[in-house]
Amino acid sequence: MPYDVEFTGTDIYSPYSTMRGLYVWEIYWANVLIVVLSLAGILLCVLIVLKKKGMFHRDNIDLHILAAEGPGVGVTTDMIPELVKKEEYRFYIEFPQIAEGLPDVWGVGDGLSVVFYDSEGNKGEFKEIFHKKGEYRIKISGDNGEHGTRNIRIVDYREEIIGIGKNFLREISERVLPISDVMTLREVLDVIKPKIVSERHWVLESAFSVLEKAVYSDEDVGRNDYERFYIFVKELRQNSSI
Repeated sequence: MPYDVEFTGTDIYSPYSTMRGLYVWEIYWANVLIVVLSLAGILLCVLIVLKKKGMFHRDNIDLHILAAEGPGVGVTTDMIPELVKKEEYRFYIEFPQIAEGLPDVWGVGDGLSVVFYDSEGNKGEFKEIFHKKGEYRIKISGDNGEHGTRNIRIVDYREEIIGIGKNFLREISERVLPISDVMTLREVLDVIKPKIVSERHWVLESAFSVLEKAVYSDEDVGRNDYERFYIFVKELRQNSSI
């Protein structure tokens, strides 16, 4: 917008005039609205994608572990509330500390990690300690009912190893081998050893070493002992000529 300034002068000052230009910006509100709506749409799409990938979680959502024995144990995790409420979602439960091929067994007093997820990749995790032996059912549930369950058996590892050992020796005794209740484990080992191929002797001896520790020793018997013994006995049952 052009404009001019003129000074007519006085007896002392000479007249003066000049011309200038002024820039005036016109705001097109329709264009501004289009830009704002476009940015809002992009932001909404980003939020939806992140939510689908499980990037956002809300805390303090109460889920429940229902015990077969004793009172239920309340736990808190960070699963998204909407996922728990929608019936079309199905949760899957895993115990990452239990190796593949081993039964769902865990030690009393040991912290158990429980991971749960759905088919869209949404995932949550919590840790629980069971202070009493027994069969427990871990259930992921919400307002609309049950969405996923998995059982876990809580044991004393020493007792569990002795129980597996007794069943294994009973199976062998029923086949033909002369094994009696008055024999020591070392005597039982001497009876069994000649009946299996020499390549499997180390498996048999390793199994009996763990079993003797559980029966005779005052040493702590832990998860590692249980896993080794379970695998040794499984190997002997599958590949033994007894």
